[in-house]
Amino acid sequence: MSRPAGPWVGGVSDLNATLYTCEAWKTVPEINEKNDGEFYVVPIKVLKAQRQVVSGFRTTLEILVGESERPKESLPVDLITAANSLLKDNGQRAVYRVAISEKGRNFRKWKWQIESDGNELQMRLLSVLCLLATICSVNSYKILFYSNLFGHSHVKMLAAAADTLTDAGHNVTVLIPVFDTTLKTSLKTTKNVIFVDANDQVEEFVKARTSMLSNMWKQDAANPITLLQRVGKMAEIFSSQCKKVLTDTELIEKMKAENYDLAVTEPFDSCAYPFFEAINIRAHVAVLSSSRLDHVSDVIGQPAAPSYNPGLLSANGDKMTMLQRFVNVIQYMCGSYFFSYVGDVEAAMAKEINPTWRTWRETVPEASFILTNQIPLLDFPAPTFDKIVPVGGLSVITDKKAMKLPEKWDKILSLRKNNVFISFGSNARSLDMPLEYKNSLLQVIRNMPDTSFIWKYEDLTDKFTEGVENVYLGDWLPQNELLADPRLNVFITHGGLGSVTELSMMGTPAVMIPLFADQSRNAQMLKRHGGAAVLTKTDLANTKLVQDTIQDVLANPKYRENAERLAEMLNNQPTNPKETLVKYVEFAARFGKLPSLDNYGRHQSFIQYFFLDVIAIIALIAVVSSYISYRILKCVVRRCFGSRCSEVKSKEE
Repeated sequence: MSRPAGPWVGGVSDLNATLYTCEAWKTVPEINEKNDGEFYVVPIKVLKAQRQVVSGFRTTLEILVGESERPKESLPVDLITAANSLLKDNGQRAVYRVAISEKGRNFRKWKWQIESDGNELQMRLLSVLCLLATICSVNSYKILFYSNLFGHSHVKMLAAAADTLTDAGHNVTVLIPVFDTTLKTSLKTTKNVIFVDANDQVEEFVKARTSMLSNMWKQDAANPITLLQRVGKMAEIFSSQCKKVLTDTELIEKMKAENYDLAVTEPFDSCAYPFFEAINIRAHVAVLSSSRLDHVSDVIGQPAAPSYNPGLLSANGDKMTMLQRFVNVIQYMCGSYFFSYVGDVEAAMAKEINPTWRTWRETVPEASFILTNQIPLLDFPAPTFDKIVPVGGLSVITDKKAMKLPEKWDKILSLRKNNVFISFGSNARSLDMPLEYKNSLLQVIRNMPDTSFIWKYEDLTDKFTEGVENVYLGDWLPQNELLADPRLNVFITHGGLGSVTELSMMGTPAVMIPLFADQSRNAQMLKRHGGAAVLTKTDLANTKLVQDTIQDVLANPKYRENAERLAEMLNNQPTNPKETLVKYVEFAARFGKLPSLDNYGRHQSFIQYFFLDVIAIIALIAVVSSYISYRILKCVVRRCFGSRCSEVKSKEE
């Protein structure tokens, strides 16, 4: 029998046949006479749908669907209708069955029983297979991602989400307003990409960005004023690029004609929301590259709990003194104000273009789901609700066997007993590190000759390490591959959430030196698991402290044990971030907005939310009751003891 072209899944007619993958066509054997012309064929999409239906293979499911019958479970109606329509034209009818064993093994496929002349069986099987080829498109959705090319961590998270949905068979388009031309999109399998070039104002900002980021080495990471000093310029830049997007009528008409089922964006920038309204997208999902954004938490009604939950910009853990709790509240308010202000400036500009467009404060709470880059086992426990779904670790590759370390670095890791990897991320460059910090760190390296130091350094022509034999510079390093190698003993990092997630899932001990933004929070988050030590960036000037810290992490087995235990937990979580993302996005695309998940607490006033009115009434009742009790008691005392005193006085007289 000839093999049809296409991403089929084929099977043999035996009931206990194992499932074939869609990577290659498997030959369908000739028909077994004993089976009376029964075949088992199933597309991957339908298989996944059935796994969801049976909730983890807990039961056996059998469904029969005739020409006029409707499915008794969540089977694709389009499949039923199309199949019966096609088969009816040939005087046939289709019977569908699904069976799953109790333990989830021997997955038995869709059962097609074609009632017709056996001489035409092979041709009709081909017709059925052709029908199955269309099922992926029947079940796929058109999804638009709005992702600014700004900030490596933001770009990487949105790209991972887009690629995950593309790999799941959906038609994904990514609209990318360009802010930083030095960044790559990080997209791998998603090919539908539309760029909006940076305007002149944005290009000037990018040129000045290097100087701004170099100052991060000198500024206090825990000082919220540092962030607020830049809010005006950030709002101006984002607003100008947003205006370019919203006034591009050709782009808007083109995107409107696509009739997307769903939109996805990160509310780090709120320009996407008026754009979604302009092109008539009915529903959207928010994806956060961090565990939370304080201004988003405010508008969706997620409790802040600053008494024990560190804000995004907090430098403290969950166990805080009174002063630290006070500072945490200030840091929370500043972080929320920063992003809110940028969003409000963009919203005001958008209103000038079209007064009917709503603000981000109105549209963000309407997100069907908020998918966060959070791993609950890793992060601080905090109040949440059902609309907020963690998909942390989405962009992390944890299959160590699939990682191949380049030969150069493989040889270096074999030179000495210990190996330390130094990287401060893609924003704050080691090149811009103050000379005092560089010299101190270099002295630490000299003092530890039995340890190889691999350092991400952006200028390989810099000769400041000349004569130091155990340091190896690289302007780009295979971070994932290095972290996955058991010969790496310690990772010295700035504490970006991406790096923290990677090293946590690889089981690598770390020394955290946060520089700005959420890195201080991330450092405290990892420290509480016992696999990392934390220094401040000003500690880099203290050679002895840095050396003692590194040597402690190297020598104390508790760091390695705790890091490996955490990694084992993270790699065996009950949920898979990619599967979770696909399920929730598909659900949102199918059902649109979900007002039933809207937290009513966001509509309450400050007085209502904190029970101040109830407390006031209780306090009033208590005061009135106490006063009345006092008056009654006073009267009783007067009557009892007043008359008695009068009698005593009379007797004395």
